[in-house]
Amino acid sequence: MPGDLQQVRLPRMHTQPAGILPGRGGAKRSTKADGLPGKQRAGHQDEPMMTAEQIASNVRAFYESKEWRRLRKEILKLDKHECQCCKERGRYTRANTVHHVNHIKKHPELAFDKYYTDDDGKRKRNLISVCHDCHETVCHPERLRWKEAKPKLNKERWD
Repeated sequence: MPGDLQQVRLPRMHTQPAGILPGRGGAKRSTKADGLPGKQRAGHQDEPMMTAEQIASNVRAFYESKEWRRLRKEILKLDKHECQCCKERGRYTRANTVHHVNHIKKHPELAFDKYYTDDDGKRKRNLISVCHDCHETVCHPERLRWKEAKPKLNKERWD
């Protein structure tokens, strides 16, 4: 009969420690400035940004950092995923790379800056969206294998 149903309590098999969001890969909860709980994000007080010395000493760690990944997405979104080099030539190509105009090894202090001021006092973009081909040919031509032939070790002579 419908009125004779009993409630059965099932034991909890898995419990989450306090402060862990269930089903989110263990993402921790934090409180935002307004006091409401939220997910931690890069660039907040909990995670300080890398210093110029840290960036210069370990460029790979910089490119793997949460701050860089967040900024990279922001720049691609700002440029609507369009290659800025191809756009100057009147073509459309989808951008998949963000290029530092001021290279990180020379200017690690500008690694997180979207803009920089040149010698003439003009404000210019430091981070631009580019396609893979433009990044290798326009931005980094020194990386091309065929640009310079390696010198031969010795001259072959058949005497």
